[in-house]
This record gives sequence, structure tokens and C-alpha cells, in this order.
Amino acid sequence: MNQDPQIIEARHKGLLAWFARNHVAANLLMFAIVVTGVVTALSIKQEVFPSFERDTVTVQMQYL
Repeated sequence: MNQDPQIIEARHKGLLAWFARNHVAANLLMFAIVVTGVVTALSIKQEVFPSFERDTVTVQMQYL
């Protein structure tokens, strides 16, 4: 059942495997994503009551 480490290493390639081996890089990426999300959430413009204009027509006439 023991397999050659080179065979195991050859099977586990890619970005996800690299992050699994490099915990510090994975944590730094997670930290950057969280900070970006918080900064974005704080900069979103929020309105409680949106501004709008009423559509009104004023008609003035002279009564003779």
C-alpha cells in the first residue's frame, strides 16, 4: 500500500494543492479577501429614503 512520494506529488498539482501545502500563503489570501470585503462593504452608498421628484403639472388660466 505504500506509494512512491514522487507519484503522490505528481498527482497533487495545481493551485489548490499548492495552497494546501503553503498555509501561510492561504492565510494571507484569506486575510486579503476579508479586508477587501470589509472595505467594499463600508464604501457602499446606502439610502434610507431614496430621492425622487414628483411628477406634477401646474396649470394656470385667466378667468374672464
